[in-house]
Amino acid sequence: MEAENIKTEKELIAFCEKLILKHEDDFKIFVSERSVLNHAQYKAVLTVIVPISAGEVVLKELMSLTPLLNFKNSSVDATDERGVDILNFDFTLDFMRSCLEDE
Repeated sequence: MEAENIKTEKELIAFCEKLILKHEDDFKIFVSERSVLNHAQYKAVLTVIVPISAGEVVLKELMSLTPLLNFKNSSVDATDERGVDILNFDFTLDFMRSCLEDE
């Protein structure tokens, strides 16, 4: 699938997972919030959590999806249960409300 053919959140997450898996297999990706913009559109925040060692390369991969994804911020969380530093990335994305899939 090509990025320009992505029409739903589910397709976007699957595409991002493929990009991340090229560099790191220990990650989480999910939509952390949604807000309605108007009767036809909504905005969502896509959160990606990766070990800090893979952060730069994963960020570059996901930034290649601009304008579909727009980088919002990043933060370093405390270490996980294994002692690995965790990096959070948040991206905003806009979709037509008709593409919102019930989970």
